Amino acid sequence: MDPLLSSACGGDVIRSRLEAAAAENSAEDEDDDLKDGQKVQDFLQRLAALRQRNPAFKKAVDNVRADIRLETNPHGNLSTDLVASIDDDCRTGKPVERAIEDHWSTNSPRLHRRCLPPSRVRRVMARSDFVSYHVFRGSADQSETELWTQLLSPGEHKFDGSDFSGRTGPAGRPCWWSFEEAERPIPTEGRLYVAELALGESQRRRAERDRAVVEVVLDADRASDRYNKPTSLEGFGPDTPFRPELSGMEYGRTAPADPQLRGWPEVVSSSAEYLEIFEEDTDVEVRVLSYPAQS
Repeated sequence: MDPLLSSACGGDVIRSRLEAAAAENSAEDEDDDLKDGQKVQDFLQRLAALRQRNPAFKKAVDNVRADIRLETNPHGNLSTDLVASIDDDCRTGKPVERAIEDHWSTNSPRLHRRCLPPSRVRRVMARSDFVSYHVFRGSADQSETELWTQLLSPGEHKFDGSDFSGRTGPAGRPCWWSFEEAERPIPTEGRLYVAELALGESQRRRAERDRAVVEVVLDADRASDRYNKPTSLEGFGPDTPFRPELSGMEYGRTAPADPQLRGWPEVVSSSAEYLEIFEEDTDVEVRVLSYPAQS
């Protein structure tokens, strides 16, 4: 046995060594915290500079500032480790927008909060987007488009998985999903649903043109193997409609522009090709909602 372990004197030596090591580790942790704190401040300065160059990023920048987790903001979704990592990327000369993109939950999952949605998830889009990017792969001739537009009349439909050759969402970008809440009916009118989901202006314009939106309902474990709570990073962009969820909920929540409307819980995942997640006999539920003209 080590003589240090067999004597009181040895025990004192061990304790002193452990205390010294603990003090050293504590000092290193404090030093790391100080460095991360400085990186957070530096990152905020980069965001302020971006907002000054391009005022369209004002809301996106405000979202990030509000989303950083601090003692005074315990429910923020961005840890100081995550923010420090973004700032490290910026120090290499990478533009702040690109550094944020590289730290989306789909690109840096270990730095984000994983969550488990209910058994089924939903995506809503303009009818023409559904035909172009979900049924097809971004290109279809006019006759095929017209045929599918006729098939997609308002109401509930079921299709085979083999009918889909597109993707659940754009490649390389977060795929946004919403899901039902208990004892809350889903709207039967497209304009209200789109407003509650806070879809972007371009999506609303296409829905207005199509006079219809499509809701695709998938089993959550089929659509993706990992979901995350959305943060201000995934919602970052000019004139973003996104607002981070800061109450400590496991999921995000859409933020309608009309304060009288209530949003829906939402999550993000990587997108996938339907050919990879569907089998030929997979039933796909689709609901088409009319999108009446603005009165």
